[in-house]
Amino acid sequence: MTAAIVLALLTQGDPRPSLPSGTSAEFAQAALAVEARLAAGDVAGAREAARALPVRAPKVAWANEESVPAELRNTLKAGFTTAVGRWARGATGFAPTISTSGADLIIDFARVLEAGKDGLPLTTKAEGGVPFRAAIGLSRGKPEQPVTAAELNMEIAYTLGRYLGVPENPFPGSSMYRDARSGLASYWPLREEAIVAGKNLDLADKLRAGIETGRPIGLTSPLLELVKPSFDLGEAPQGGSLSGTIEVKNNGEGPLDLVVKPDCNCFRLPGPTQIPAHGSKQIRFLVDTTQYVGRQDKVLLLVSNDPLRPNIQIPVAFRSKPPFRLIRPGGDNFVVPSTGGSYDLFLFGTEATLKPTSAKLEGVPGKVTIAPWTGPLADPDMQEGATPRKGWKLRIQIPPTLPAGRTDGIVSIGTTSPKLKGLRYGFTAQKGIVPLPESTYFGDVKVGSKASFFVSRPNAPFKILSVDAGPFRVTWRDSKGGWEYVIELTYPGGAAKGDFLIPVRVRTDDPKQPLVEALINGNIR
Repeated sequence: MTAAIVLALLTQGDPRPSLPSGTSAEFAQAALAVEARLAAGDVAGAREAARALPVRAPKVAWANEESVPAELRNTLKAGFTTAVGRWARGATGFAPTISTSGADLIIDFARVLEAGKDGLPLTTKAEGGVPFRAAIGLSRGKPEQPVTAAELNMEIAYTLGRYLGVPENPFPGSSMYRDARSGLASYWPLREEAIVAGKNLDLADKLRAGIETGRPIGLTSPLLELVKPSFDLGEAPQGGSLSGTIEVKNNGEGPLDLVVKPDCNCFRLPGPTQIPAHGSKQIRFLVDTTQYVGRQDKVLLLVSNDPLRPNIQIPVAFRSKPPFRLIRPGGDNFVVPSTGGSYDLFLFGTEATLKPTSAKLEGVPGKVTIAPWTGPLADPDMQEGATPRKGWKLRIQIPPTLPAGRTDGIVSIGTTSPKLKGLRYGFTAQKGIVPLPESTYFGDVKVGSKASFFVSRPNAPFKILSVDAGPFRVTWRDSKGGWEYVIELTYPGGAAKGDFLIPVRVRTDDPKQPLVEALINGNIR
């Protein structure tokens, strides 16, 4: 580094630089360690500590590259080049190269990462002469699935991001988001993350310039104190707003730069802000409940330049109460006996004007009666236990003339509310033993292909005596205490090729329904 460059770096910008907002804790602490050694006059120690800071042209080495599947090995170079380009959008001059010796960053490939290492741990101390080392797993998820080219590219981008001092992102949509599952969408780094990487490189350059002159650069450090670590905002009618206030104190010696990021578009938040040393600020936020019903557990991410906690997740809970609730304690599948049946549906509203005036059935025979009702009732969908409620009971009566099988129905309700003039509740009415689904698509069939369906009559046990499915081998097993069975079909080969539509005949011990039929269709190759 020439004297002119050193002078330019030391005199540009803020005479007392601060840590970038959104940097990783590892980078922040490494930068402060260099500054502390310079302040103590330990130039040699500062030079050694600076090895834990990123450089603009690092040498990167692949370790045990031969363990990468051959079909993916060719994608490593292309993925690396693309990832570098994405980071260089904000990190000007970032130009790492692949090297076989003297590496600044080594990337290992492991078939499976060790337990507790679902990530890419980067050290901040030199190990064997290499400040940074990362590991990429070549399988993901449980059960294990081989990593894809897109996933491998995202892991490379993540590794470079951690090298550049960018922390993990708790929200999906970025290569810095960590998820060990397979088959997920792959992303590149966000623009704002690339900008943080660029600021980190700028600070690293200034610290190295300070090493050349033997003087500290005056790097300041904030210290964030979050007065309230979580929020429960209570309840609001659906469509209403709730608010909260985040109080932040800066107990450090440098300015605290921060921004609050949401995990959903329900939040209304202010932009980035700065709190001076030993200052404080209140950050107010709003929550729009329009798109939500019931209890919601959301997260706000407080991103700052605090070296110990640059990313703080703030849990935010709230409850959105809908204008009405239709509760059916037994669920929306009505099991109708041969003599017919009655089923109660309860209506509750938050509006005083909500009163049912009429109700009828669509799709199934029967009638509905309406009566006022008061009593305790749980609402599992709203995560509410049995609590006193006042509303209306709609008794649905389905006659024995309902045909055997499974029929979709709707309760259509007229009300006095100007906003909710018509309410609809969907259900299924099941009479007897039915196949679920009634028709199963097998797809392209070859030897060993399998498909399955259910035969069910809820809470009314029966036995299967035999199953005939033409050329398919059949097995069945009880899955719900005798009232539901899984029937599995396997193609053993030998049938004529082409499209097929075959009835599956299930014989039972019920004298009123000795035969139940389903259909399977597909193409034998």
